[in-house]
Amino acid sequence: VEGDNWIRRASEMFQKAGYPTERDDRPELFDQDFPMTDVAVYAGWYALHLTGPFRREGFRFQPGAVAYHIHSSSAASLRSRTSFWAGPLLDRGAAATMGNVFEPYLMMSPHVDVFFRKLLDGATFIEAAYASQPVLSWQTTFVGDPLYRPFAVALDDQIARLTVDKRPELHWAYLRKANLLVQRGRKDEAFALCREQAVRLGSPVLWEWLADAQLVSSNAAEAVKLYQKAMEQGNDPHRQLRLARKLAQAHEANQQPSLGLAVYEGLIRAHPHHGHLADFYRRARDLAEAANDTAKAAEMQTCLDQLLAAGKPK
Repeated sequence: VEGDNWIRRASEMFQKAGYPTERDDRPELFDQDFPMTDVAVYAGWYALHLTGPFRREGFRFQPGAVAYHIHSSSAASLRSRTSFWAGPLLDRGAAATMGNVFEPYLMMSPHVDVFFRKLLDGATFIEAAYASQPVLSWQTTFVGDPLYRPFAVALDDQIARLTVDKRPELHWAYLRKANLLVQRGRKDEAFALCREQAVRLGSPVLWEWLADAQLVSSNAAEAVKLYQKAMEQGNDPHRQLRLARKLAQAHEANQQPSLGLAVYEGLIRAHPHHGHLADFYRRARDLAEAANDTAKAAEMQTCLDQLLAAGKPK
């Protein structure tokens, strides 16, 4: 579907530019308990009203965020915090958004890839909006400062400004720089930069990046240490939950399934009503089996069966 292709191409653009990117190609929507944090750019489709982690109490976009959800009625109202998309996205902190007030059909909607390509090239919001529209009509509306240029500042200049202003976004600027160094074949330099800044800033963001890189490189023992460091220095509950699941994965890769099992048992105790509780039980069961703990595996399976029989989340 062409809408998927637009989003896929936009995702690839941001990855190439060094931004950490999460792309989900599944037909299902993100659920409310998906541990999404630190969102600066969002593009998705196709639900009538705001859904997923955006409905979570306390969810906020990063300052300056740009967000868009493709739907025929995404901007049918700008005055509601819960109905449709444009209004709710603004209510949750997006600095700029766009949407349709009536059916424009897909190919006459703003082309997501063109819009973000223009922004990444340093265009203003209104320039990118104009370029992304194959036709000009009353169906589409753009909401935000027309002269906003979110990607106008070069990365090193951005780091310098954020350092002077002591802004928390500095963590993400260094992460982007590390990603660009990796793309250029300078992996050791990227790791050294991230470790130095993770220590200096006390950054769970950078510790998590380092841990992910070690896990991908099959250095599970080091990944365990780094995920633990990230958890020690973080306090966002959704990041902590994501880190815990990654930590369990690292324990398993390090041939220590019993430690991974302990992580999931802790999650089950701490989040007895979580939307992913059934998956916690499944992972705990599998790790118990890997640890040859048949009694614990049977216990986790029994709890899972009872949860599913009660019609609880899958």
